[in-house]
Amino acid sequence: ERDDNCRSSGTFAAGLSALKMNIPVFVLNPEIFKSKPLGNSELINRGGIKVSSLTELLEKVSFLKEAVSCESSNVAEEDTKYENDKMKRKKTKKQKSKELQYEIQF
Repeated sequence: ERDDNCRSSGTFAAGLSALKMNIPVFVLNPEIFKSKPLGNSELINRGGIKVSSLTELLEKVSFLKEAVSCESSNVAEEDTKYENDKMKRKKTKKQKSKELQYEIQF
């Protein structure tokens, strides 16, 4: 959106930046206003999450929190699995090194 001097709205620019960074942007439904804000429609068209009430906002935030929590758990599990595999590989290398040393001694 632009003001009377054709400057871009800071809020609109921040919303666009957040969307580019894949950060959820909650946008009030332009239909609830007498004069529909064009910026709101544009942000929704670009991927903003349309909300029409506080209740709807809270429901969507709660859903996102759960999704992020599940994703975080999956990432933590993958990190743990990776670290365990890494330790096994180190252990295997140490065992091979010891076996080689043993063979060299005899």
